[in-house]
Amino acid sequence: MRKVSWWLGGMLLWAQAPVLIENADELGGTPERRLLQGHVRLRQDSLVLTCDWAALTADGAFQAEGHTQTQVGNQGTVWAPRLFYDPGRRQLVYEGGVRAFFPPTTLTAPRLVYDRDRALLYYEGGGELQDTTGVIRSPRGYYYTVEEKATFGGGVWLERANYRVYSDSVAYDTRTYTAYFPGPIWGADATSSDSLYGRRATWNRLSGEVFLADSCRFWDSVRAVQAEAGYYHAERDSGWAFCRVYYQQGGAVWAWADSASWVRDSLALRTNAALLWRQPEEIPVYLQAERLSARGTRLMAWDQAEWVQWPLRGRADTLVYDTLRRTVWLWGRVWLADTGMQMWAGAVQVRLRANRPDSAWAGGSVGLLSKADTFLWFFHQVRGDSAVARWDTLGRLASMRFWGKVEAVYYQREEARWQGGHYLQAAELQAELDSLQRPAYLRFTQRPTGTFWPATQLVKSPLWLRGLRWLPERERPQWPFHARPE
Repeated sequence: MRKVSWWLGGMLLWAQAPVLIENADELGGTPERRLLQGHVRLRQDSLVLTCDWAALTADGAFQAEGHTQTQVGNQGTVWAPRLFYDPGRRQLVYEGGVRAFFPPTTLTAPRLVYDRDRALLYYEGGGELQDTTGVIRSPRGYYYTVEEKATFGGGVWLERANYRVYSDSVAYDTRTYTAYFPGPIWGADATSSDSLYGRRATWNRLSGEVFLADSCRFWDSVRAVQAEAGYYHAERDSGWAFCRVYYQQGGAVWAWADSASWVRDSLALRTNAALLWRQPEEIPVYLQAERLSARGTRLMAWDQAEWVQWPLRGRADTLVYDTLRRTVWLWGRVWLADTGMQMWAGAVQVRLRANRPDSAWAGGSVGLLSKADTFLWFFHQVRGDSAVARWDTLGRLASMRFWGKVEAVYYQREEARWQGGHYLQAAELQAELDSLQRPAYLRFTQRPTGTFWPATQLVKSPLWLRGLRWLPERERPQWPFHARPE
């Protein structure tokens, strides 16, 4: 065996710089086409090639076969069974199961081209990129070795752990492990039903975070979320959604808001939030507020919270609905009403039975109004420090009991004529209501004190207790879908 280290005619060029033959066991051929065999090692600038056999021509073209390995400076290495070099284009063409390693990135393809002028590796017949976060497969791929960035096209599949993502094209930064999707993206967890879609997206493959824009959807076996933009973290099973958010959980919960977030089984809705909860053969529940939250069996609402569950409508600063215990708590400027009465209080607790009101407790200056004559604005009124209420089996308010500084306004009618209005004060009051939720019987614990006004004096100026007024229909919480649910 002979080792050869020489300048190939001193003028043989590989592009602009000469090729230095650092080693070869055998050298042959003609001046126009040199043949090298056995432990071949060539160098040009920062590029080093080793192979079993090589052929160099006078015009600078080059061919190598057998365990070819190209060292591209300190950037990376390319392995292939054979390669060809085009000096005019300054391109190395690798064929036959090519593997390129630019730490921590590995590219594999049946055919790979390295453009020295652009420091670009690319394939156009199918290939993949692999790093510590997973694999990216595509028909076309381009990797810029200096910037350490890649682009893929022709239908791209990305894999990370159990997650699979598809898009028409992808730009990928291997230094930050971030994938940018200029077009639609579909993603799914292979081990579960978690899926997502977005018209544009950014995916941090290291952390698993996905940012979606221009309309997006998330869905699994339990819920579905649709919005203009969103964020999703698969490992944490959490996400955010922004702008015109629509949320659905099974066939029981629907929600809308300007923004939403969820972590596992909890949901938070913000700004113009609304939620509909419906169980088979039960009266649906509708909530609306600036902020809504669902955690386990509890629905919570803050800031102008509204609740509609026929025959009740409620409004409060804060509201909590326990779907398991069938109990509703309302705090702060509470207003509660059904078809014939309205109640005002600082706090109210309502217990439901068969999804209809059963009983309630109210505190913090409680007021009750019921219709006497809507046209004349005559309303029976009671006010006290606290109260309890009871509904009948049909969901109609049947009785109430008031304690502490009780005031009452009761309108008296005989046959078709109004006689007048009574203003009464007492320490305790028991009121029984008829089927129209009008007081049919009042019982005081002590002899009440008060005043009577003839009806003629009240037609133009009806009696009103301080702080009470009858809320007209247009100002009450509304059922948004149709006039009344079945």
